[in-house]
Amino acid sequence: MLKFVAFLAFVSVSYAAIARFPAEEKPIDLAGQDGCYISKLKRVLPYDVKFYPNIDCAVYICNKSTNETLYETCGARAIRDGCRRTAIDNSKQYPACCDQEVCDGSTTTPTPTTTTEASQESSA
Repeated sequence: MLKFVAFLAFVSVSYAAIARFPAEEKPIDLAGQDGCYISKLKRVLPYDVKFYPNIDCAVYICNKSTNETLYETCGARAIRDGCRRTAIDNSKQYPACCDQEVCDGSTTTPTPTTTTEASQESSA
């Protein structure tokens, strides 16, 4: 049971990567806007509102009390043998856009089937 709980803790931690960074200095033309400037997005994000960009699978939150920006994106994901990873889908909102593990059985070894001859022998 303890191993299972430890595994779940590892899995839940690995689904997201979180970074915090201090607010960037705003360009002169945006200096009057309240919020955090994100140079990558070339915009000021309002305080304490989630922003989902369409250029990457992430969410930004400008924290007024700490004057920091929280950036959360997909974390590293271990893929089990016989499974595959889907691509990140930027058309969806985080976290639905993150890659997923798919285990459809197409990469696993098929189960042997019983032949007619073997079936006849076992009934005799």
